[in-house]
Amino acid sequence: LKMLAPQIKFRLCTMPMAPGPGDAGFDDDLAYLQRFGIDSPLYEDFTDIYCSMSYSRFLTYFRSLEREMLDLRKPKETLLENGWGVPREGGLVALQLVAAFFAGQERPFLASGMNVADGGQLAEIRRAMQFVAETEGEWEGAALRREKSPVKILSGRDGRFWTMERKSADGKVFVMAFNCSPDEAIEAEIAPSGAKPVRVSLPPYSYRLRQTW
Repeated sequence: LKMLAPQIKFRLCTMPMAPGPGDAGFDDDLAYLQRFGIDSPLYEDFTDIYCSMSYSRFLTYFRSLEREMLDLRKPKETLLENGWGVPREGGLVALQLVAAFFAGQERPFLASGMNVADGGQLAEIRRAMQFVAETEGEWEGAALRREKSPVKILSGRDGRFWTMERKSADGKVFVMAFNCSPDEAIEAEIAPSGAKPVRVSLPPYSYRLRQTW
């Protein structure tokens, strides 16, 4: 097909990469692969775009997303919702979209299926897109990094709070913090190396951008 139409792009709709040891009930990456049978790096030479079906509601989503963005060479277009069930909460979809854009994706998407229109979801997506448009000029030139600043949870559940970081060539660190709890606020302290700790307070289903040196 590529010989006949070189412009064709092959998308691989697949399970997300393993989130890491101890997550989602898997002791290690091998246990995850034995359960789902997909090892994404093996398909680098056979696909143009990875479309991971990332339907996790909590931290597994972020862990798999980061691994894919850091470890896979080909572009990623994360699928957040397949459209065949009840629409997901607008706040959850919005913060997962922000995470995908902050990680470096250009086209995360939601499949249509038989999705029922949900005004609340669309309103939250609109707010998320506005937030990305207003802030991406600050962080898009910085690189996503694997090693992140230590985090201390001051109030709320640890298993619902996540951060992603980008670092620019001049040493600026951009921290995006997420609270993926639907009903509990979280307060946390982020301590970048050599910088003053930053405190963030996040209501349910919310995100904040902080810049440090």
